[in-house]
Amino acid sequence: MQTLSIRQKKIIQYLLSSTGFTTIRELANNQKASERSIRYDLDYIDYFLTSLDLSLERVTNKGISLTLNDKQLETMREALFQKTVENLSTEDYILFLKCQLLILNHITINSIITNFDKSYYHVEKLIKHIQEDFSTYKLNIITKKGKGVKLIGHESNIRLAFQELLKSINSFQEYEKLIFEPYFSNYYGLVDKCIDFIETALPYQYLNKELLRQQMAFVLLREKDFGIDITLVDKEILDTQEYSYLKVFGETQDLSESEIISLAQALLSTQIAPKQLSGLEESHQYKVLQSGSFAHEISQYIFSEIRRVLGDDFIIQPNIVKNLFLHLKVAVFRAQNNIKIENSYINTIRIELPLIYELTKDILYHTEQRFQIKFDKAEEAYIAMHLAAIYNNISMEALKPRVAFYSDQSLASSIYLSSKFQQAFPNIDFIKCYSEKEVEKLLSDDSIDLLITTTKLIHADPPFYVQNLVINPSLSNADYLKIQEAMLNLTYSKNCKNFLINYKNSGETNRAYLRSFVELNEIQVLNSVDNWEMAIYQAAKPLIESKKLEKTYVEKIISIINEYGTYMVIIPGIAFVHAGTDDGINCTCSSVLVLKNPIKFGNQGDTKIYTIVVCGIKGNEKLLLDLIYIFEKKINLAALQSANITPDLIYSMHS
Repeated sequence: MQTLSIRQKKIIQYLLSSTGFTTIRELANNQKASERSIRYDLDYIDYFLTSLDLSLERVTNKGISLTLNDKQLETMREALFQKTVENLSTEDYILFLKCQLLILNHITINSIITNFDKSYYHVEKLIKHIQEDFSTYKLNIITKKGKGVKLIGHESNIRLAFQELLKSINSFQEYEKLIFEPYFSNYYGLVDKCIDFIETALPYQYLNKELLRQQMAFVLLREKDFGIDITLVDKEILDTQEYSYLKVFGETQDLSESEIISLAQALLSTQIAPKQLSGLEESHQYKVLQSGSFAHEISQYIFSEIRRVLGDDFIIQPNIVKNLFLHLKVAVFRAQNNIKIENSYINTIRIELPLIYELTKDILYHTEQRFQIKFDKAEEAYIAMHLAAIYNNISMEALKPRVAFYSDQSLASSIYLSSKFQQAFPNIDFIKCYSEKEVEKLLSDDSIDLLITTTKLIHADPPFYVQNLVINPSLSNADYLKIQEAMLNLTYSKNCKNFLINYKNSGETNRAYLRSFVELNEIQVLNSVDNWEMAIYQAAKPLIESKKLEKTYVEKIISIINEYGTYMVIIPGIAFVHAGTDDGINCTCSSVLVLKNPIKFGNQGDTKIYTIVVCGIKGNEKLLLDLIYIFEKKINLAALQSANITPDLIYSMHS
């Protein structure tokens, strides 16, 4: 059998790992060789393959391809084993055979005889010797005439046996070319990047990097090529720093959870030593990092701040909290090492979760000041998503909208319509009213959030913050969608209110004065405007004229409302409108427009507003939260709806 050069082996490995056809130019670039040399290599490879009843596929204008089925692939791997072992000792022959069995799980007797130039009797003796060694790991070798030799045992024992075998190798350089490279070469690049990444993250380095390199490549080969993973996992691995940082690395390298755990096991089984760094020893940051707890300390601080604001209720959700804590440790590592990530949801989170987003920004800002670390906006958004997941699961029962239903139809029609409501919205408790007087009483008691009727009310007059949906008695699809949207808006509004109460009770808020955020000439009181778009332009007009905002900022706000709906109505009747920091803000600013005649806000639903607060937030200021606390105060809400409201009165408001 012919012997291949290292480059020719690498070309075969490259072709096997490629999908479709590969050009000679691509191979030349990959192997850093001339196209002429690659052509010679391909001719020799073709000649080599004919001895295996295989061949390259060459198509004009497409390139070269090598596609093999499982059986052909096994034959190819056996053939790639180098025949350069003529002068090796019996111990080395055994080592080679052990490696092949552990890597492939199956080899043929003929391949052993051919590669080692030994008799059948000699091979049988070698295999018997190997069986005795492998029995320590509860592994068995089965020999079947005409089929070959197969290794049987639990995958975790196979990996342990390979790990121990690596420790017995003195010179990896020699054995890598003979045994490992034909199988592992596709994974060396990924493994090297992984080890560099982890060593950058942790305060120590790995002593025997070559051993670790082969072990990690072995794991990836077993998982990716053979589809063999470990079904039983030591749960303590999931709490290690290695696992946490591998999760980050895996996000960019398409690693499965099983592969991440397997690589973590390999890292944890390797000896380590402290890094030898200079010039940083005296800094507090390095001292904490050296003890391996810097990321943990920052994560604990952020975690305690969140708990202080959201209360103890959120810790009863262990899975969500565990994911948050893991993400915090990973986020700290990325911030330490200036690793940038993408988050395509930044704008969505900023608009749909304004309070959670502002809370996240505020907590991270104080974290940055305390620990001299910097989080980017993508990181802020991801942490806000975790907080939203936690908060949305807190006290959902208490946040259910209170809905009343009144129909002027017959009793039978009313009962029938009520049953359709219960089917369509099983989680909502509807209060059935049988007269307008009952509706009036509910409205006067301020005990409902939404009123659904089959006719316009004559006597009862719901306040602006209680939406009155008039529907068809047959409950059409359009009516169903209208109710569903109203429910979502109500739940969001109640969620915001609940959050504000928790945040206020946490002791985080200090008294805020509107005059600290708005000039008197930036406050307007008007009777009415034609529509919500004109209202936003009017509200922002003083800020545009003073060059604090660009006109494009207002255009962006309107675009966002059209896309996302009425999420900016955080307090019933008041819209806190804003866009992104890069959408035309020259400095942090705000303005207020109060309308004596409420208008419909947005092009979706029937949400009405009477006040627009324009927010231009340039940095980490708590502008939005402070403004919300000012306007949600009961005495201020009443004043805004008063017929005698003036800019001077608004200017004097405080939280």
